[in-house]
Amino acid sequence: VDGIPDEPFHPADISLSYVTNDGSSAALSGRAAPSGGVVHITTKRGYSGPRLEANAWVGTQKAHKNLPDDADGIFDKYLQSGLVQHYDLTMSKNKDNDEIAGSVVFDNVEGVIKDMRAENLTTRLKAKTQFYRWLEAGQSFFYRHSIQHTGILYKQEDTGMLNTGRYNPEETFYTSTYLSSYIDKKLQLKSILSYKKTEWEYKDMDINNTKYRHLMWDNSIQSEYDWYPH
Repeated sequence: VDGIPDEPFHPADISLSYVTNDGSSAALSGRAAPSGGVVHITTKRGYSGPRLEANAWVGTQKAHKNLPDDADGIFDKYLQSGLVQHYDLTMSKNKDNDEIAGSVVFDNVEGVIKDMRAENLTTRLKAKTQFYRWLEAGQSFFYRHSIQHTGILYKQEDTGMLNTGRYNPEETFYTSTYLSSYIDKKLQLKSILSYKKTEWEYKDMDINNTKYRHLMWDNSIQSEYDWYPH
């Protein structure tokens, strides 16, 4: 994502994506490059001058009647038309050698089963500056807070039953700093320091809170030179 391995993102922030599955995959992604190739994602970034972009849409989703093993319609009382909402706001600015972009995204999805829903709030801030023609630095912050209410419909003695469980909540914080030096047009040295923290909690289930922390320092050399003699 923007040249940073494993950086989290929201689909609404994507500006461009493509896949490489040749030698450039390992060159760009180093040890993180999988054998099947690499997906490269470019997020929305600053334009010349300030820019504000907003998107919103609302829809519904509904389960089909006559579900499997439900010839008598015993599950119908648990079904509903779920409201689906999405809102995102992106702010960006690019001036001279400085670039900054930030976004806020909110998703609220009601399930087709009553009391089932998912909420997701994502914020992102990215900035970079060009100190010299050969030296660039950047900083990014990412935060996500999500809540999911899940459940299972099942049949018991010719009666429809609903078993609910809650996965609530999940929080992710991520930050990265990079320094990139261009020795010439075909040789780049890049150093990335990133930190990611995720915390989630299961409610209504006999599982303790879980925390995950990941600190990574990644250094790479990217070259477009042909090192092999013909």
